[in-house]
Amino acid sequence: MSYHVLLVEDNKINRMMAQGLLKSLGITSAFASDGMEALQMTQQERYDCILMDLQMPVMDGFEAARSIRARGDRTPIIVISGTLNDAELEACRSAGMDAALLKPMDGAQLQSTLARLVAGA
Repeated sequence: MSYHVLLVEDNKINRMMAQGLLKSLGITSAFASDGMEALQMTQQERYDCILMDLQMPVMDGFEAARSIRARGDRTPIIVISGTLNDAELEACRSAGMDAALLKPMDGAQLQSTLARLVAGA
């Protein structure tokens, strides 16, 4: 199955690495550089999944996820972060995020997470 995802990442190097991985997996992507831009983009276009960084300028990943959920959007949100402790994972769940992956993302983990959340596998 091919997916169309929104990658929300403010760091250019991390974004380039993630986009390269997505492309190698046959996944099309659009990108936003902060949560506010992601919020606007998800109002204009439908995505199979949102890959959301946490620490970003303008609007962080937590606030963006809460805002997306508040308008009734159930698009799966996968947090992508360099570190995730138990408190951060709980905060992600509370904000409405569905899963978490560590950076740099592992292709096999990403594919299995997408299959579980998007395709219902």
